[in-house]
Formats: sequence, C-alpha cells, structure tokens
Amino acid sequence: MKASELVRARPLSLFEPYSDREERLGAAMDRVREKYGFGSLLTVREKMLDAIYEFEQKRGFVLRRRP
Repeated sequence: MKASELVRARPLSLFEPYSDREERLGAAMDRVREKYGFGSLLTVREKMLDAIYEFEQKRGFVLRRRP
C-alpha cells in the first residue's frame, strides 16, 4: 500500500492571502523522492516512525502483518 501526494486542506480566512507554498513544497518533496527514493527526504514525523516500522530506502515505511 502506498499513499502519496496527499494534501492537508484547511479553510481559508476571508482576510488571509492565498499562498500555494505548502502545495509547492509537497510537490518538490515528491519529485526528490521519485528521483532518489523515499528515504532521501524525511520529515521529522516520518523519521519518528523508525522506532516502530521497518524502513526500506525505495519504498519507505513498510507495515507488515505479524505471522
């Protein structure tokens, strides 16, 4: 199972200027990961998963069922 290009949506205030910064950052991260593998760029939250889940450089964190 793989989830990618997820975008967290939040309501915009009427007085808040629109910024696509988060979307551009997410797209840039996806491009780096496509070229160099998922493990080439990890957020702090993703790095904290190291203690819980097995990590594969190309695929990312792998959730496995226990036998």
